[in-house]
Amino acid sequence: MTIKDFLLEQANAVVTKFDDIRIRLSYNELSDIHFMEIHPESAYNDEIKLFLSYVMDDFYNIFPEDSLSFVTECDLIDSSSTDEWVTGENFQMDWNLWFENTASEFIVEPVYADDSYFIAA
Repeated sequence: MTIKDFLLEQANAVVTKFDDIRIRLSYNELSDIHFMEIHPESAYNDEIKLFLSYVMDDFYNIFPEDSLSFVTECDLIDSSSTDEWVTGENFQMDWNLWFENTASEFIVEPVYADDSYFIAA
């Protein structure tokens, strides 16, 4: 079993138990760390932390040379890739929080070309 397969299987188990969350699986190549990012941050409570501790134990038993970290949507991480999104059936996107966390990534400015007007982000 690959790390990606393991994490995908575990993420599916987590969203089955906690069906109002979404998990982003990603990897930071520079630090060599795999991430499970929990959405929304408010769902990252003691109950899910306990469940995730079992995931972590299993991960290190199977992949002792690798690293796994659990983060929330508000943590600043730089991952090289988003491998997968796993979404619970009752997950509701908080667009206000998403906009607050990503608005600074976009710069909107007018672009003029041949007497036409565009908005570029």
